[in-house]
Amino acid sequence: MGLLLGMLLASPWFLAMEYRAPGYLWYYFVERHLAGFATNSQWHGGAPWYYYLPILFGGAIPWIFYLGPGLWQTWTTKRHGRSEEAKAILFILCWLLGGLLFLSIASSKLTPYALPLFPAIAILVGHYFKRFLDHTLVKNVDTTFSKIFLSVCAAGCMTPVVALVGADVFTHMRSPAPAYLLALLASAASLAAFYWLRQGRRHAAVAVGMLWFALLFISMMTWPLQKVADQYSQRSLGLELAKLPEL
Repeated sequence: MGLLLGMLLASPWFLAMEYRAPGYLWYYFVERHLAGFATNSQWHGGAPWYYYLPILFGGAIPWIFYLGPGLWQTWTTKRHGRSEEAKAILFILCWLLGGLLFLSIASSKLTPYALPLFPAIAILVGHYFKRFLDHTLVKNVDTTFSKIFLSVCAAGCMTPVVALVGADVFTHMRSPAPAYLLALLASAASLAAFYWLRQGRRHAAVAVGMLWFALLFISMMTWPLQKVADQYSQRSLGLELAKLPEL
């Protein structure tokens, strides 16, 4: 039912594309997907089997660091006879590892193809963080979570301004003062999270710590990365080609 509903919702767009550019459906479903999975016919074919591993690791930082201790928590729970949580975790692991295997054996690989894997990591780590906040992790896992969180906060104090300065050097332009203000606020949020966790106020630490990514994202996306897009994207080339009377 879910598959049929998805097809129903998406079909108007695909039919409109086929009407506007006849042959699009064959290109999209057969050439890009079926042939792209089975053969090296795509321009991005031939990538090594481990192509998605650094993408998954880098894209899930810092949450990926909590995954190992969390899975150890599930294994410990299962050994003590409480298997309901383990069944749910196994289901999400099938999503994550099965999806990673499926993408890795494909002949054509691209970074955006890995996006469906990240919600699985988010669900797993979110579940373990809830247990961390409720003090229901086993002692060694709880201690490891605290150490990872403190280490991430320590790194987070320095990262925002360093990232902004690096972007300014790369684009040869100076970001405005509000960008640096947001970067400093992100550092302050990380410092506050570090302090509150040391004080045992876990909920406050996690809540304010989550502001780090949001503030840094706004700071980077609103100013420096817009300059990077202007300088290095294909938009300017597309505009020049659009001016030509014939392609």
